[in-house]
Amino acid sequence: FFWIDSPGGLAREADQIVDVLQHYEDDFEYYALVKESISAAMHVTFSCDRMFVGIQGVQGAALQYLSGSSGLKEYDQKANAIAAKRLGSLAQRNGFSAALAEAMVLPEAELYRWREPTGRWGLCSAKSAAPSTAELEVLDRDDTVLALSSSDALELGLAEPYPGNLDAFGPLLGIQV
Repeated sequence: FFWIDSPGGLAREADQIVDVLQHYEDDFEYYALVKESISAAMHVTFSCDRMFVGIQGVQGAALQYLSGSSGLKEYDQKANAIAAKRLGSLAQRNGFSAALAEAMVLPEAELYRWREPTGRWGLCSAKSAAPSTAELEVLDRDDTVLALSSSDALELGLAEPYPGNLDAFGPLLGIQV
């Protein structure tokens, strides 16, 4: 279990944590118990197999501000495009939505949702990627960076509810205590 309550940090340091987690991923299952996972902390959160959230909390807003930035808008856009694809790839690798992760990094990204026949939410970054019969809702416009409340994360199926105490996790995860 990782208790994540972080306002963020340096992406390169988060990537070093991710490298260690990936090195041992065949030996362990990772679970994130998230209060706040902002910015670079999302790299660790999306490295986990499952995410649990309490009543209050925030996830996302992973736009990178570059230390020593050149001040060139194009350079910052390039760096964030790379960061978005890295985070999206990491999220997808662990069963989360790449489009959602990328919308947490890119201000120009859009994110849409629709209700699938199973009752789950479908997510996509382009209207054309949704089923033609879907009634789309805009989750993130092209002038914002996506951040989700815990209730948003639960509603979208990104996270599961924190069961109230750590002892309750055993049966939830199929572990006898």
